[in-house]
Amino acid sequence: MFFALLLLLLRACATLPTNITCDRRASRVARRIIDENIFPLFEYLGVPVDSKCPLNPTKDIFRRQELMKARISERDWECLYCKKRFSTEYYLDKHMDARHSTELYMVVF
Repeated sequence: MFFALLLLLLRACATLPTNITCDRRASRVARRIIDENIFPLFEYLGVPVDSKCPLNPTKDIFRRQELMKARISERDWECLYCKKRFSTEYYLDKHMDARHSTELYMVVF
């Protein structure tokens, strides 16, 4: 089961920040699984996530974007960069790609 989840994560990740081909939905699922199930094991064992590890949060090309979104209500999303509001998360994601891509896709390799 663990390896299937890991494969889902790796399949969802792009190779370069300039060639972003990740599926956002699969990335969100993979991120949630890793945050809830994998990182607690690292913490429990007292082992840091190596900077070269593909699971390291700095490798997640969408993490910064997820952190810069606020869900105000069911039909109200806010861009924390410019405070613009959207009726769906989909349109907020599109806005971020169009207006804030230089801030978002700075990934450490």
